[in-house]
Amino acid sequence: MVGIQRLKIAAWIAPAFLLALVAVFVVAPWSMTDKLQSVCFGI
Repeated sequence: MVGIQRLKIAAWIAPAFLLALVAVFVVAPWSMTDKLQSVCFGI
């Protein structure tokens, strides 16, 4: 039973992390060009 609960929690970790990254990307105060350049150059 505990293993199933851990799997349910683990299934939400990656999507929640990706959603947080997208939110930070959108909310960041820089221009869209600067944001896209930072993503392209891996910074």
